[in-house]
Amino acid sequence: MKKLVILFAMVFVVSTAMAQSNTSTITQSDATQTATVGQQGGDNESVVTQSSSLNTATVTQVNYQYEQGVDLVKSTVLQSGVENTATVQQTHSRGGSYPGNGGLIEAYADQSGDYNTSVQIQGANNQMGDDYAEVLQSGDYNNAYQIQYRQGNDAYIEQAGDRNTARQAQDTELPDEAEGSSNYANIYQGGDDNTAEQEQQGWSNEAWISQTGSGNTATQLQLSWQGEALITQSGSGNTASQEQYSGGASLATIEQFSDNNTASQTQTSDARHDGEGGSHYNLNVAEIYQMGDELNEAIQIQTSPGGAVDMNYATVTQNGYDNYAIQTQDGGFNTSTISQTGSGHTATVTQSQLIP
Repeated sequence: MKKLVILFAMVFVVSTAMAQSNTSTITQSDATQTATVGQQGGDNESVVTQSSSLNTATVTQVNYQYEQGVDLVKSTVLQSGVENTATVQQTHSRGGSYPGNGGLIEAYADQSGDYNTSVQIQGANNQMGDDYAEVLQSGDYNNAYQIQYRQGNDAYIEQAGDRNTARQAQDTELPDEAEGSSNYANIYQGGDDNTAEQEQQGWSNEAWISQTGSGNTATQLQLSWQGEALITQSGSGNTASQEQYSGGASLATIEQFSDNNTASQTQTSDARHDGEGGSHYNLNVAEIYQMGDELNEAIQIQTSPGGAVDMNYATVTQNGYDNYAIQTQDGGFNTSTISQTGSGHTATVTQSQLIP
């Protein structure tokens, strides 16, 4: 019988003094290992490397301090094998003798193999934002989840393989007095039967999903003003859906190339945010491009109205046969363009115009 080697490594470092630097490095090989790291204070760094299967890495970091260009908390988890789990929780929150915002935080997770899971959460209610989170996964049946709070955050997930799931959320549980902004979320998936979901709240956010392969699903939801969302899929049997409920400005673009694609975009808006030095002009722009040989479908629904109503623009371009397109536009100076080539097409456009 093969001997099972179980290793347990735990490092817990606490720093309440100012300007201290804590470092934790854990390297484990073989199966069924556990690494737990807890760090508090400023300038913390944790590196966990695990190989084989059924390993667990848990990293919790708190940055009490903030000095521009100095304080940074960083977590790196490297795992190879099967059924590994990486969980990272980072927060800026200060308390006790050090109230206020903490410093910058970064989280990196790299997993190779199948059935791996990575969860990274950055921020709490009393944090400043400007976080960076990245997950890289190669293999099949992997899961990646990332959550970020407040403004100026960047989140990236890249997966190579089949039947993977990627989900990212920014500003989804903010307190009443807080408002997230200027967040960027990007998911790239290469392979078949993958699922990507992104949700953003706040304002001036961007969300991008790119998928290559067949049978993929992409969904994006923005509850913000001046939001921007883009989905690109290449392959067959793809599905894409985008929803924006913005209070001024918004832009959504879906591009799908090949067969059996379905795309749906829903946009609503109200007030336009105009200020000195310019305005955030868009009040709904939605464009769907689908080019392939089979069964494409595109549905776009837009409403406005916003201050000094204008815009509302929707266009659908589909190549192939048996395509179906519907565009419904409400308040604003509506424009709709549908171009379909091939056979068996149906196009329905309903427009309602509002003159201020």
